[in-house]
Amino acid sequence: MFKAFKKKSGFTLIEFIIYIAIFAFVVLFLVQFLIGILSSQVRTKAREEVINNAVIAINRIDFETRHAGRVYDATSVFSSDNGQLGLVTPNNPSQGEQETYVDIFLSADGRLCTKREASGIMCFTSEKVVVTVLRFEKIETEPEGAKITITVEYNTAIEENKVPYTLETSMKVRGYY
Repeated sequence: MFKAFKKKSGFTLIEFIIYIAIFAFVVLFLVQFLIGILSSQVRTKAREEVINNAVIAINRIDFETRHAGRVYDATSVFSSDNGQLGLVTPNNPSQGEQETYVDIFLSADGRLCTKREASGIMCFTSEKVVVTVLRFEKIETEPEGAKITITVEYNTAIEENKVPYTLETSMKVRGYY
């Protein structure tokens, strides 16, 4: 009279929906995890680029200052975030000259550059970074010099990837020839 229901192999609709939900949560977790790793890697590379360029900038300013005979006030801009440092140096003067002038400044695109009297402009920081602050404060004591503050950040529109980095130091002219 009554036929027994035979169990059919396979999934019921409810089991299938539960499996799909669990699978979706696992995939969502993995995607979030991978996005976190990738964004962390981007910030790390940006930070590395910023630090390397900040060190290059400070080393270049140190080299020029160390080899200079004096600070040249006529072309220097002190106490400004877009400062400029003018130096008088015996390195690479024009023919027949004993000394030459070197200006350390920011270009229009935010790169640290030097300009020698006898040659063109030479930029030292990468196009991947922007120098947002280049500040010189004159040190009046003998030998004269400057306190330097430089802030470098990654050149990107994404605010969290800019990773600004600031260095401060003081340098005195020494006239090393």
